Amino acid sequence: YHRTNPTGSQDLLEIADYLLEQIRDNCTGNEDHTYLSLRVIGNIGRTMEQLTPKLTSSVLKCIKSTQPPLLIQKAAIQASRKVELGDQVREVLLQTFLDNVSPGEKRLAAYLMLMRAPSQSDINKVTQLLPGEKNEQVKNFVASHLANILHSEESYIQELKKLVEEALKNSQLPTIMDFKKFSRNYHFSKSISLPSLDPVSTTIEGNLIFDPNNYLPKESMLKTTLRVFGFAPADLFE
Repeated sequence: YHRTNPTGSQDLLEIADYLLEQIRDNCTGNEDHTYLSLRVIGNIGRTMEQLTPKLTSSVLKCIKSTQPPLLIQKAAIQASRKVELGDQVREVLLQTFLDNVSPGEKRLAAYLMLMRAPSQSDINKVTQLLPGEKNEQVKNFVASHLANILHSEESYIQELKKLVEEALKNSQLPTIMDFKKFSRNYHFSKSISLPSLDPVSTTIEGNLIFDPNNYLPKESMLKTTLRVFGFAPADLFE
């Protein structure tokens, strides 16, 4: 709408004002309504960020707040999935991950969002934290995720792979533990080169996050991504 109706920005600004009202007071309003509003912000975040940076600032306040329920805190993190990962956004996500008193689910949600476009400094801090990480679920998940990046064949992940390799030059990842008890990232990718065409690649990725108290799976995610004919990677489903 924003691209096809460049003069219709006022309509979108009114929507942004409405959404700001729904997540006021650090997302401490009605839980269901706040959750749905954050999902909407996640879908239209890139355009709204261009029109009014206030929306991103409000989402960051919700991420940093410990007042709303954990579900809302995670939804606030995921609402940043389409905004540009500038210094301010990356710093909030990194500090959320590094906060060892936060629930593991929230920390991992922030970690996955940060890993969309981390800096070398971000990766260095993540890898430096791992050896002494007390939360075994967080430790195992991040170790498995970084290991999968190092072994990935995907062309679009090569820059991230270089950052991880640089961060691990003088250290190594912790041993990945029993998949039946510990959170883990699963990743399978295959790239095929065809004559006179750009490579075709597909990725299947899964996250399984366990409850630290009873070794029961608490969250799961499965995503399939396809890259073909030189287009940007397209998520087929998640």
